[in-house]
Amino acid sequence: LAGVPTGWPHVAHVHRLLAGRVWAPQMCLHPDLKVPPTTRVHYAEFADDRHGAAGRAIQALGKLATSMGIFAASPSECEGVVKLGFGCSGESAALFCGEVGLVDALQRLVGASESNQ
Repeated sequence: LAGVPTGWPHVAHVHRLLAGRVWAPQMCLHPDLKVPPTTRVHYAEFADDRHGAAGRAIQALGKLATSMGIFAASPSECEGVVKLGFGCSGESAALFCGEVGLVDALQRLVGASESNQ
């Protein structure tokens, strides 16, 4: 890659950006990259108000989809994938449909005994 320093170990901020999956919410804003609408749910917000955090995430996904010219499903029909930042196993992702499904998926992931999120 021209002009992009590569190597191992990566500098700390690059490692966090890649391994923590924090790049996707930023990159979905650039239409040429074709990253689907993506948002983040912080654990503290989820722990404080599960349904409120899930509702805000689905609302953000709908706004992103609309701004990208993608049909935004109703909140109860919104489908997607939940992924834990820094998760590396198949159990660090789950499908969801609607707010209740998002709450359930997040609870399964952050409540798993091997989760350190």
